[in-house]
Amino acid sequence: MFRLLAVLLAAATFTTIAQAQPASKPLQTINVITFGGSYSIPAWIAQRQGFFTKYGVPEDAKTVLTVTRLAGRKGVDKMLQAFKSVLRSVPEARHIIVGVGPQEAKLRRQAADLGISDKVFFLGKLPFGELEKAYASADLFAWHSHWEGLGLVVSESLASGTPVISTAVGGAAEMIDFGKTGYYHPVGDVKASAKYISKVLKDDELRASMGRLGRTQMEKDWSWQVITKRYDELYGRLKGEKKRHVM
Repeated sequence: MFRLLAVLLAAATFTTIAQAQPASKPLQTINVITFGGSYSIPAWIAQRQGFFTKYGVPEDAKTVLTVTRLAGRKGVDKMLQAFKSVLRSVPEARHIIVGVGPQEAKLRRQAADLGISDKVFFLGKLPFGELEKAYASADLFAWHSHWEGLGLVVSESLASGTPVISTAVGGAAEMIDFGKTGYYHPVGDVKASAKYISKVLKDDELRASMGRLGRTQMEKDWSWQVITKRYDELYGRLKGEKKRHVM
């Protein structure tokens, strides 16, 4: 589903190529090309309810998905703090955490200390097919990473038609159309995270609109078909420029 080519560097989510010019002249043109992905969402994407019930999640729950390594810099502890606040206004919310890592036991204890362990589901590492379904079945994706190169989980969620609430790290602020496909906020701002999660969970129309637009934007601007065409056009221009300079 999501086969992302690592050649497009994650740090700023773009590759820059300057047009060929004589060495004595400064570079004048920079072309920005984003990373790409192969998005082939199965037909069941529209059937969002029911997938998480086999893990014990109530069928009528509003599900908040987090997919990440359970390590310190991924900020899952901040997500749990935010989720406790979310439950005050959206008591039917449930937090689905997919991933493994050295802090799992600590995070389970934190959920218990916060009094929300019955609302938080640690699913561990899911097989690829199950992960696809998790992305597409969640009501929204929420993430509180402290830093990232890119943040592939953001693109995977948007491509699955799922709104995203994220810290403004890596490429998240580029991929998320603020207020239209999701929201981003500063690292450590638990109140903002809780506010945006609650807002999206409580507004069915907004959530559906964000999901549709996120999916459309990923297909329109971030698919490999689009990215390949941009590279092809760019190299074609570079080739023409080189010929003119040689002549």
